[in-house]
Amino acid sequence: MRFSLLVLALLTSPAAADTQQHPMGNGGYCGTQDPEPGVVYDPARVRAAPTTLFLNRCPGGCTITKGRHDAPNNVSNNTGTGPGPFTFQEFPNYEGMRGAAADQEWNEIVACVRSIYSYYNVNVVDTRPASGPYHMSIVSGTNDSIQFQGQVMGQLLGLSALSCAGPLDNVVSFALADNHRSIFRGAPRYVKEMCNTIVHEAGHAFGLEHQFEFDDGKSACPDPMSYDIGICNPPKHFFRNKSAKCGGVSLMPCSCAMRQNSHSKLDAAFGSKTSEIANPTAAVTFSGSPPGTLGAVVAGTAGSERGVETLSLIMNGHVYVTQGGAPYVGELGQDLNAQYTVAVPPGLPDSIYDLQFRACDDLENCTDSAILTVTKGPAGGCTSTEACDTAQECLDGRCTFLPPTAEVGEECEVNEQCLSGVCRGSDTTKICTEQCNTEDDQCPGDLACQLPANETDPANGVCFFPQDEGGCCSTNDTPPWGAFVLALGLAGLIRRRRA
Repeated sequence: MRFSLLVLALLTSPAAADTQQHPMGNGGYCGTQDPEPGVVYDPARVRAAPTTLFLNRCPGGCTITKGRHDAPNNVSNNTGTGPGPFTFQEFPNYEGMRGAAADQEWNEIVACVRSIYSYYNVNVVDTRPASGPYHMSIVSGTNDSIQFQGQVMGQLLGLSALSCAGPLDNVVSFALADNHRSIFRGAPRYVKEMCNTIVHEAGHAFGLEHQFEFDDGKSACPDPMSYDIGICNPPKHFFRNKSAKCGGVSLMPCSCAMRQNSHSKLDAAFGSKTSEIANPTAAVTFSGSPPGTLGAVVAGTAGSERGVETLSLIMNGHVYVTQGGAPYVGELGQDLNAQYTVAVPPGLPDSIYDLQFRACDDLENCTDSAILTVTKGPAGGCTSTEACDTAQECLDGRCTFLPPTAEVGEECEVNEQCLSGVCRGSDTTKICTEQCNTEDDQCPGDLACQLPANETDPANGVCFFPQDEGGCCSTNDTPPWGAFVLALGLAGLIRRRRA
C-alpha cells in the first residue's frame, strides 16, 4: 500500500488481549474482534432474511445489561466489554447538547446511514420496532459506558459482534458518540464519522470483516469496512462490489473466506432494492482544433455520489477505450465534477464520429452523456465501406461496426467480430475466444483452456487450440497470445483496414 499508518493500539490489560483494536478515522479505533478462521459465532442466531437496523439515540438515557445478545431486551455480549450494566446518556450533538438541540445532527446521521444501506433490504429506523428481531446500534457513550477492557492510544469509536456465517439476530453494536466529539472537529465531520462508524459496526454484525486492499491494488478506503485514515475519506463510504483482501492496518488473511466482496455479501444475505443514490453523470466537452474536428483526446466530466469506477469513450455506438475513475483525494473523496481526458486510438479511418462518455459505478449503474459530433478528415466523413476498418460499414458518413456474429472457436480478424468480444491467436490463426479456468477446462468443442505466458492464476486461462495442433504455438512454445491477460469488456482494438 502507498500510505503511512497512524500509531497502533496499545493493549494494557490481560482482558484486552483477546480483542484486536484497529485504527479507524483520525486517531480512533474499532474494537471489534476478528473471528478465528472457521469459527462460527452463535450459529442459531444467524438469519438470511430482510432485517431492521435500529439506531438508538437513548432518549433520556438507557441501560444495557450483559448476557446473550437480545436487542429488544437491551442485552449485549460483545467481546471487550465489562460485566455491565452499561449506562448511556442521550446522543449529543457536536457541541455536547442533547435532546431537541441535537435533532438536526441526529437526523443527518440517520439519513446518511439509511442512504448507504439503501441498496439492500435493510430497514433503517430510529424508533424502536414493536417486535423483533432486529439489530440495535447504540449511538452514544464512551469507553467507560461499555466498560471497555483495555486502553488504546487514541479513542475507541465502535464495537460489535462478528460471525463468519452471516447476519446475527438481535445483536447490539456501539457507536460511541461522545468519543467522536473529542477527535473530529466541526459538526459536518462529526456527522460524517458517526455515520461511518454506525455503518461499519453494523456491517460486522451483518457478517463483514475488515478490508485492507482491493484485488486491483487500490486501497479499500472507500468501503466502510476499511480503516480510512484520510487516504481517500469520501463524504460517504459505500459497500463496494469489488473483491478485497482483508486486514486492518496491514494485509492479513481473511477469516471468513479467501476474499471479501462487502456488497455481494450483503446482497446475498438481505437481497437488493432500488437505491436512493443517483446514477453517475457524464458529459463530453469539445477539445479538437479547429472546431468540429476530432483531436488527439476527448475531454469531459463525470461524477457520482457513489464514485465513478470506470469511464468509457464511445464512438459511433462502440466502446473504444475504458479507463478507471478519478482518484480519491483526502477528505474531498472523488470529485463529483472530475475532469477526464481520454486518448483517441490511433489510425482511425476518416469518418464522422458521434462521441459519448459512459460513466459507471462499481455496481455497473451507467450513464451515457449527450452526443457530441465531430469529424476526422473530409467534412462528409467516409464515402465507402472499403475506407473503414475491418468489420465496419460506412453509413451516413460514419464508419460503424457491424453486429458481432462469430462464436468462440470461429475465425476472426478483430475483436469486434466476436460475440465474446475477444479475438486472439498467432499471425496465421486467430479465433474468437473467452476466459476459462484450467482446473475445470470448460472450453467448447475441441478447444482447451491454456494459461497465457507469465500467468499463474488458473482462472485466467484462455480457450484455444491444444498446443500440439498446427497454428497454435509460437516458436518458443508459449501460447500465441503472449502475456495477454483476458479482460472482458475492456478489450483493445486490433485494427486492420479493409483492402
